[in-house]
Amino acid sequence: MGIIKKVFYTTALAGTGTLAYLGAATTVLSPLPDQDPIWRTRSYAKYNRHYNSSTQDVCLKRIPLSRIKPELLQREGDLALEFCRGVWGGLGYRIQRWYLARKYQDSATASQLWSIDQLSKSRYEPGTIVTDHFEVVEKNPTEIIVRCGDTPRNSGPRDSDGLFVISAAVDKKRGEVVLALKSCFFNSAQRIEAIQGPMPGWIEELHRLYSRILIETASWKLSACDRYRQSGTGVLAARGADGWGGPPPSNQDSLPPLFDAGVSAAAAQQAIRAESATSIKSAPAPAVENVSSPTHPLGPLSPKEISQASGLVKAFWPEGTSLHFKAVTLLEPEKKELAPYLTAARAGESLPSIDRKAFVIYSLRGTHNAHEAIVNLTTNKVERNAKLGPFQHANADGEELMAVEKFVVEHPAFQAELAKLKLPEGAVIVIDPWIYGSDGVNDGDKFYDDKRVTHCFVYMRDPNNSSEEDSCHYSFPLPISPVVDPATMELIRIDIMPTGLDETVKPLEPYQPRPANEYIPEAYTLRSDVKPLQVVQPEGASFTVEEFSELGRTIKWQKWDFKVGFNQREGMVLYDICYDNKPLFFRLSLSDMAIPYADPRHPFHRKCAFDLGDAGAGTMANNLQLGCDCLGSIYYISGVLSDSNGQPQPAPNVICVHEQDAGILYKHTNYRTNRAVVARNRELVLQTILTVSNYEYILSWVFNMAGDITYEARATGILSTQPVDLDLTTTPHPYGTIVHPGVLAAFHQHFFSLRVDPMVAGHGNKIVYDEAYALPRDDKLNPHGVGYTTKRTEINTSGGFDLDVNKARTFKIINPAVKNSVNGASVGYKVHIPPMQPMLADTDSFHYKRAEFADRSVYVTKYAEDELFSGGKYTNQSRGGTGVRAWADRKDSLEEGDPVLWVNFGINHIPRVEDFPLMPVETMRVMLRPVNFFDKNPALDVPPSKQENNCSVSLNKPVEQLTAGVSGLKVGGGCCGSN
Repeated sequence: MGIIKKVFYTTALAGTGTLAYLGAATTVLSPLPDQDPIWRTRSYAKYNRHYNSSTQDVCLKRIPLSRIKPELLQREGDLALEFCRGVWGGLGYRIQRWYLARKYQDSATASQLWSIDQLSKSRYEPGTIVTDHFEVVEKNPTEIIVRCGDTPRNSGPRDSDGLFVISAAVDKKRGEVVLALKSCFFNSAQRIEAIQGPMPGWIEELHRLYSRILIETASWKLSACDRYRQSGTGVLAARGADGWGGPPPSNQDSLPPLFDAGVSAAAAQQAIRAESATSIKSAPAPAVENVSSPTHPLGPLSPKEISQASGLVKAFWPEGTSLHFKAVTLLEPEKKELAPYLTAARAGESLPSIDRKAFVIYSLRGTHNAHEAIVNLTTNKVERNAKLGPFQHANADGEELMAVEKFVVEHPAFQAELAKLKLPEGAVIVIDPWIYGSDGVNDGDKFYDDKRVTHCFVYMRDPNNSSEEDSCHYSFPLPISPVVDPATMELIRIDIMPTGLDETVKPLEPYQPRPANEYIPEAYTLRSDVKPLQVVQPEGASFTVEEFSELGRTIKWQKWDFKVGFNQREGMVLYDICYDNKPLFFRLSLSDMAIPYADPRHPFHRKCAFDLGDAGAGTMANNLQLGCDCLGSIYYISGVLSDSNGQPQPAPNVICVHEQDAGILYKHTNYRTNRAVVARNRELVLQTILTVSNYEYILSWVFNMAGDITYEARATGILSTQPVDLDLTTTPHPYGTIVHPGVLAAFHQHFFSLRVDPMVAGHGNKIVYDEAYALPRDDKLNPHGVGYTTKRTEINTSGGFDLDVNKARTFKIINPAVKNSVNGASVGYKVHIPPMQPMLADTDSFHYKRAEFADRSVYVTKYAEDELFSGGKYTNQSRGGTGVRAWADRKDSLEEGDPVLWVNFGINHIPRVEDFPLMPVETMRVMLRPVNFFDKNPALDVPPSKQENNCSVSLNKPVEQLTAGVSGLKVGGGCCGSN
């Protein structure tokens, strides 16, 4: 790879005319498809034994058969051999050959191929070494595979390693010869947990240009007219219009130079980048209808756009390839494009054009080959397609989980283990498939958790009422845990759980009866004294809803104005949040969640759910029901997701919007006049509810009239349970609470991470924290020892930070460029964060490494594109190092503004008996509150609370009886016909 750099810089690189010519004559595709034969070669398995990520591409050129030397088509293998000779003996390799000869040709390498004559006549049998840099390792009639990256004298693992495949084949159907130079570079010395291959991006671009040069000049050796044009300065002879037909141009000065000394290295590098960036786009667009029309860049993908995006990805693959789509969602524009658009939109100015793009995650059915793609819906092209690297796995989906459930229940090995329990006749088994998690255990050829797998928790319905589909099966956990490959639907193994107080696993024993514990209302005699409580708004709701796109909504309420979107990963997302036309927040979302469990015993030690990354808040969002999930006058926002076939799937009523009374907003009574000024605190609530197998999360953004925004997370649902020996029911357990006979609810933590992208009074914000300090006692300044003051600390470098209740540490978002009109302070918003116990798993554990947001209450990072998810883009069996902790560790300067604030909070859930079988909500709240932002309380214009409007009803005795004989006491009148 260093040689490529050396060659191109020492020659000042190619001219732009040649770049255009080569771009038209050849095609470069990257990455290689999953079906590519290189992945099944002996050499790839031998040399890339760690299956590290690679830099990979293939350069292709097609030539009509009529223009190939006839003698090369007579005998099998001659075409590929002659092409190989053209690669090494041709003009394209001359400079690298010269460079390597000067550096490495000596008596120790004399047996290798060095001269042009040798390179042009060799048979290239396995073991042949070319210029001390390439070694032939495999050969067949259509291709010759060469190991590269380092001297062949180093035959072992290398930091720089790779395969170079030179192939030539006849496409009889099209009457063409297909030439290919395929490259795959990797590190074979050690396991590298990285997404990208070893080459820097600009070196990749140089390499791809070099491949185009090699394939073009090598192809001349196959030409029926066999013409070379060479000169001492190294000039590439131009062909006809298609690179082959017709005589050379008569004006030799017009030929595109291969190496133009007048082109600077920087200019050439820029030209190469431009050429490389269009390599995929240059392919003909597939026959997929372009349905994208001008719409708001933040509008969620419409049903037609989802079909368009998946159709373009399908067309990217050979016909008949079966794809399993995991997500087809909006790729939001880069901030540098979006921010001016939003500013222009609010100012009523003309709007810049922004392409609509989709982000697609999919896999090849029946394989572990997962990909991500960027699809430009405006240009109707796939802009990028990349195979996911090691320890990057797509999320689970409903179709897959249901298939796993069915597969496990019907599997003979599972049935055999189940038989050992001697369950009651007619017992109905229920399977909860879980994301496997990570533990790094490598059993050699038997198992390694580098591929995506699912482990299952097994339960039984109440055997005395097994026909009840809603029976609480979590009351009957069974000690069997199958591990399944969800891609190939193979049973990997069946784990038997420990059911005592330690790690001992006992042989399966016959089931012992225990009582049911149901949560459905028909299992109880319901209370009869709960009277109806109705939320009535006789004049309708005070908010308005407008469509800013087919599925996007703008909400306006009490000076608030913001946009609402919905996607597969985050669910509800808020954009462009303003109060009284003053900008506050660019984007608000729940970024991630992690729920690590405390039981250290196998197989529970892997139990750590990342509900957003492993499944998706949009995927799990409930269809909210009127009068049940939300009360009052409700507006519902629906979404559209994609199914496994890439087709639109309705997600109805995933967000409910309504108002609620939240008590008193403010009050003061002047005791001198006895007049009270009081206003009720009306709130606007946007709520979504997620069902994640056993758990429910009720998630809300709450706005009030005084400029506050609250994020509220409430946890409810059913505890994830595991079996425990019946005779231990009254024995304290070290890893959980026994909530029912034979049922253990393990200790666990819930972590939530909010992503706050601020624009308080505009962009250019900073994050600070203020602390309160006691003043030292001083005879003059503080003689009584009661004084205290505050100190401000600016966060100028990205990092993680903790709360400190002893100092009342408060984090604030400020705009140094905008001052408060009253006191001259920088306007801002402060963040009220509930204290949490950080993750208890140690720093070497995978729980800790993966949940990068669970160790600090606050992270501050510099804004960067594609950094939306604090646990990393792919959390399924992740290894860590791709989330907010890693981003903060870059120690980026925040001096120029544009920080992102990550607010992390949670609870340590030590279960109670009262949490089972259905848990009352546990509530957590984060508040964003103005500080020196307004010139006074911004809610003073809220109408005072009056009985004429509220129509409250007194249940006391008539007030006249209570006040008889008390002079001077005024009794207010009633309304609605009653006191």
